[in-house]
Amino acid sequence: MLWQNDNALKEQSMIQRVRGFAVGLVAAFVLAISASAQQPLVDKFVLSDTIQPVTAGELDRAIAHANSDGASALLIELNTPGGLLDSTRLMAGAILSSKVPVIVYVAPAGARAGSAGFFLLESADIAAMSPGTNAGAATRSSNLALSPTRP
Repeated sequence: MLWQNDNALKEQSMIQRVRGFAVGLVAAFVLAISASAQQPLVDKFVLSDTIQPVTAGELDRAIAHANSDGASALLIELNTPGGLLDSTRLMAGAILSSKVPVIVYVAPAGARAGSAGFFLLESADIAAMSPGTNAGAATRSSNLALSPTRP
């Protein structure tokens, strides 16, 4: 009889461990789902062309999409030699009036935000440059920290 009680206790202990494991597994699953739901969505738009009416339309659509899908921000990866003044004004205005924060990132290394691209960079909520890029009048970002300051 004692042997049967011992087996029953072992069985109960095993059932409690399995239940605890199952509860832990479900809790981990629920936490994983809620954590992934809390990650911000950032839309990305690659502008690697001249600034012109076509790219202005593409940017408008990217901003509209970021607004409609609930993105936390729009990342514009920029590499342009510049372009047309009217298109630049439209694009800078769209960036400035966007409900979604706009990040303009000049990338990859060797890329540029020349001429009109510099105005887009300056109109962003966050402006960033990858090392080895340039903006405006060809100032390499990797040399900015090393440039001596003159009195």
